[in-house]
Amino acid sequence: MGPVAPVAPVLPYAVSKIAVDGVPVVVFTLRRLAACPLISKFLVATHADEIGPLHQRIAAEHLSRPVRVLPGGDTRQESVAKALAEVPPETEFVLVHDAVRPLVTRDQVERVRALRARRDPAPWNAALGAVEDRARSGGNLVAAVVEAVLAQATVGEVSGRLRAVFGEHRETLVL
Repeated sequence: MGPVAPVAPVLPYAVSKIAVDGVPVVVFTLRRLAACPLISKFLVATHADEIGPLHQRIAAEHLSRPVRVLPGGDTRQESVAKALAEVPPETEFVLVHDAVRPLVTRDQVERVRALRARRDPAPWNAALGAVEDRARSGGNLVAAVVEAVLAQATVGEVSGRLRAVFGEHRETLVL
């Protein structure tokens, strides 16, 4: 089996700024994909004005495989085509992965932004602290998580506090 070159197509500007637990979604996705030992390199297509900043952000991750950030097109299809044109001919398999599109809609992003802007930070912060404290003490998390949700904490925020205590599950790849 030869090298595998995943290609992540363009992330529209409004969506490419989305973060998962404070990490840009494209970086979050690359971290996950980098856990697969069969992947030899990454090609990421994005808007021309995002190439420099995205390249710097990805470089700061020190991923174990090379990453090239390429100019994409005006549409997802154009971006995929441009990235595929850069795949070496000896590559046996290509994974085309749109880092966020299947997961998040623009409306969802706007609703979360609006929620964060209007919620009261004191009860929100206290509730998330209680989730983390309960996790550290080994207590039942249900009531603390419910209180955090009632204080308008997002799933990502609650999950982040739980990850701070328990770490992150690493799936074993079985082929």
